Formats: sequence, C-alpha cells, structure tokens
Amino acid sequence: MQFKLVAGQGFGHQSPVPVHSELFMVEVKSTAETLLNIDGQLSGEIGICIVEGHIMACDERVNKGNMLVSKEEDLCKITLGENTHLLIFGGQPFPEERHIYWNFVASEKATLEAAKERWKAKAFDMVPGETGYIPLPG
Repeated sequence: MQFKLVAGQGFGHQSPVPVHSELFMVEVKSTAETLLNIDGQLSGEIGICIVEGHIMACDERVNKGNMLVSKEEDLCKITLGENTHLLIFGGQPFPEERHIYWNFVASEKATLEAAKERWKAKAFDMVPGETGYIPLPG
C-alpha cells in the first residue's frame, strides 16, 4: 500500500502544505488486497472517496465513484481491493453550523440565500473559457 499525505496531519506525519484548520487529505493506492486501519491515525470526521477499484466496509462492497463518511470520529477499518485508489479526507468540524445548497456552503442562511439570488441573476464571474450557464436547481 502506498500513502501520500497531501495536506494536514495523519499516520504520524505532517504535510508541508499550509492549512488553516485541522484538516487532512491522504491519497492511498493498493496493488493487492490490503486492510487499512485508520483508528487513531487521523483526527476528526472522515470521508473516503473511491477513485478506482473497490473497498469492503461494514461487510459491504463499495465500488469506484462512491464516497463513504465514517459514522465514528476516527475509528474505521476498510479492506482495499486489488488496484484500488482512494482519497481520504476530513478533519475537525467547525463549531458553527454549516448550511449547504447545491454548490453553496455558508455559516449564515442569509448568505446562502444571497448567493442563490446572485447565481440566478448571473452575477458571478464566469470561469475563463466557459460560456455555458447551469440554472439553479429547484
């Protein structure tokens, strides 16, 4: 199994990438079936994105293109299938509540509502090279 700590702290290492909160991102690749025990190696909430291959978690096979979220802070054991590529990310949650709608995240509902109105009015700068517009869902 091959690990690359992209950002934050984990598995006894510190990434040189500067971060502004207690977050982490780890890239994991396996060539053979391997057990990965995250218990005590990462701190906070954990998301696991399966880029390639599959994993076994809670006696269920989860294939590429899916993401799992650990229900316990840092206790997680998964089995990586042969030729599997994962991104494991997360960290300590912010103390204040977050509100999410589509591509918008805010600490205040009013900020979220303002962003929705700006999107509908096409008031956001376009991404260079893009000409299309996706309507706000709902």
